[in-house]
Amino acid sequence: MSADFLTRVTKDQAIAVVRAPGIPDAARLCAALRAGGIRWIEFTRTAPGLAARLRGAVAANGDGVGAGTVMTGGQAEELIDAGARYLLTPDAVPRPKQRRRQEYPR
Repeated sequence: MSADFLTRVTKDQAIAVVRAPGIPDAARLCAALRAGGIRWIEFTRTAPGLAARLRGAVAANGDGVGAGTVMTGGQAEELIDAGARYLLTPDAVPRPKQRRRQEYPR
């Protein structure tokens, strides 16, 4: 995790954690949250088809979209491929972390 990322999140002081059994329109949800002043949005893995929904969310919200809780390297790879800009993990997931640094250097 970069110092720049932590600085930006700390400055904004809020992350919306979206935990829902379904998210019909993630892009619209992100737009509504941004209109309310929430820049950082984390989608939990409770919604089926999260990777597909993340693509729309990233298009609407850019680098403020993340996902969690990621438990395996495979889950991390899937969510990074879908555009997640940050991941919430209970521990380090080495391979995806290394890939992330290659794609988005500090």
